[in-house]
Amino acid sequence: MKILIISFYCFFVSFQTIAQVQSNQDTIYWSPCYKLKWEDFKVTLDSSSEFDAISSITIDYDITQQALGKISGLKIFCFFNKAKSQTKSNDSALLIHEQIHFNIAELFTRKLRKEFEENFKNKNTLSLKEAESIYLEIKKGYDEMNIQYDKETDYSKNTIAQKKWNQKIAKELSALNLYIK
Repeated sequence: MKILIISFYCFFVSFQTIAQVQSNQDTIYWSPCYKLKWEDFKVTLDSSSEFDAISSITIDYDITQQALGKISGLKIFCFFNKAKSQTKSNDSALLIHEQIHFNIAELFTRKLRKEFEENFKNKNTLSLKEAESIYLEIKKGYDEMNIQYDKETDYSKNTIAQKKWNQKIAKELSALNLYIK
């Protein structure tokens, strides 16, 4: 039964993701059922670059305001920008490494949803200034984790560390499944 539910969820999310990608050919919203492909990297990276791939990933939020600068609605999302993502490789290990960068973005997107929800519950309101402060704190953690990830995995070259990170991020995503959208 669990497999059927997951399969249905993946079908629904895949269908939704396809619709989202089709509405903006350069944008891929994170989905548990969609894995990046080298074809998603639309820019060829200069051969002199020290990197073999650069993923353009954004975590953002959209706020609906009430009077006096208070928030009435909030949408939080992360996406991969195909038109700004670059590669000069077709190495499958590196592609998995880039997918984990995308998964890290989703992890911090869920953390942001959780923080906003908890802050909103505690106060029953949230100001734009408070929202920006929460976002900047989460973004700082996201940036720090990406640096640590690249350092420890040596950009996918350290296969043992890469496997550990793959498992770590999968476990952390699973722990925040309540905040998947």
